[in-house]
Amino acid sequence: MSYPEDLVGKVSRARDIKGMRFLHVLAPCPPGWKTEDDDTIELGRLAVATRVFPLVEVEDGERWRVTRDPAPRPLHDYLAKQGRFRHLTPEQIAVIRRDVEHRWATLQRLAGASGASGAPAAVPRPTGSMPAGTDPYSTPT
Repeated sequence: MSYPEDLVGKVSRARDIKGMRFLHVLAPCPPGWKTEDDDTIELGRLAVATRVFPLVEVEDGERWRVTRDPAPRPLHDYLAKQGRFRHLTPEQIAVIRRDVEHRWATLQRLAGASGASGAPAAVPRPTGSMPAGTDPYSTPT
């Protein structure tokens, strides 16, 4: 929603495809994210710039392409604007950062391998996962 021209292009291309189509759209929710209404567009753009929510297009499950790749921003810029993440410790943020970096590297490999024959090689998950009961994506009760 923060890059309407990207969304319009994807909807237009999806409309012309026969069969299965899937659009995954990030729509910031001010009450749930504990943010100001006026920050919605900026949060969507920060999600892309911090690579938490990259804008990607996949055709036939094989051709991967990053459709928007703005200058990278620190993860902190995205997390700090949202009250829902205020409980995170520096260690938990580091785990999230590693996960985001790993997913971005995987995406870059998939996009780079799209022109090659065969499926891209599997990419191992990063080590150093969170101890049980310390999921940084959940809000404490």
